[in-house]
Amino acid sequence: MTILDFKLCKIPGRVVLGEGSFGKVYLAQHKDTEKFYAIKEIRKAMLVEYDIIEMIQLESWIMLTNDHNNLINMEYAFQSENTINFVMDLVQGGELSDFKDLHERFSEEVTKFYAV
Repeated sequence: MTILDFKLCKIPGRVVLGEGSFGKVYLAQHKDTEKFYAIKEIRKAMLVEYDIIEMIQLESWIMLTNDHNNLINMEYAFQSENTINFVMDLVQGGELSDFKDLHERFSEEVTKFYAV
């Protein structure tokens, strides 16, 4: 599996679905199956610079092995010379942190919903 197996898709007005401290998330379509995915691209130089290699390994393990409705699953992982890429299920609706930013505090019901 490589990035060549995917077609990166443009969203009206932008190419990136999201951006974090260590990488970007792109919308991509698998060329053979035509299924849409979110591909998280992490620059290897950032992993070394910030000494977070173990953290990314843990993130990868969690996404590959989890079985929870509120956690995103990773279907594939691959690397290039400069990046590590996580191919994840595409889940629309935004990030939990964005939802949290809209509320000063989650109610107990909302907290239980996301935790259970």
